Amino acid sequence: MNGYWKKYLVVAVAGACVAGPAAAQGQRTGPAKTAPGARPASAEVKEDAGGDGKAAAQGPPVENLRKDWKAMPGHGKWTAVSDTEVQQSMDDIKDKNTGNTGFNRAIEQSGVMEYAWSLKAASLTHGCGFFVMATDGDKDERGDAYLLWITSTPKTTFGIMKVTGNQPPVEQAKFPVKVTPGKFIDLKARYDSATGQWTLSCNGKEAGKWKDPQPYKQGGFVSFTTCLTKANIKGVSITKVD
Repeated sequence: MNGYWKKYLVVAVAGACVAGPAAAQGQRTGPAKTAPGARPASAEVKEDAGGDGKAAAQGPPVENLRKDWKAMPGHGKWTAVSDTEVQQSMDDIKDKNTGNTGFNRAIEQSGVMEYAWSLKAASLTHGCGFFVMATDGDKDERGDAYLLWITSTPKTTFGIMKVTGNQPPVEQAKFPVKVTPGKFIDLKARYDSATGQWTLSCNGKEAGKWKDPQPYKQGGFVSFTTCLTKANIKGVSITKVD
């Protein structure tokens, strides 16, 4: 993992801090690995709440982070503040150079999906992210996946990376956003697996769109990650819209 740190710059991901030019990635050829007990995402739709730590305040119940999620061994200590909020302390990090963490759950994803969560990070210099449509919750880069990434280096952006074959994520698109340091940020992403269309929002405002020409059709896991920072995450909602 230290080799990732030396070879790639600026953008950090679970298992390795990486950055690279945008590049097309191959389409998944096999079914997603789904853990026993994985449940389908909720079929209701929710609305943004805007910068107040209530990204999923309306619509379906938020995720129970104490009951249904687990920390990846050696990828940070995640402590439940409540059923719907966790705090990541960066204890139990297996690689002190990258400081990447992992907190995930098994959940079926296909069709049109919406993801909403609120994040408060001590620093976004390296960044924090959310792996979705992932095929393997136990691997460093989550198998095949999309990584929704927010960072303040060099400027604050919210973007999309793509992972193929558990290799380091490749940046596809990023959009400038305005956030208040030390305050909760409400993030939301909508994905249509049939068309590959992504729409990202920050604090209730659309940040940008990107269309994957070779979209992933299904996933079996979601997973939060941070790099070299402490963070709180709450109000997580994972919704199957269609």
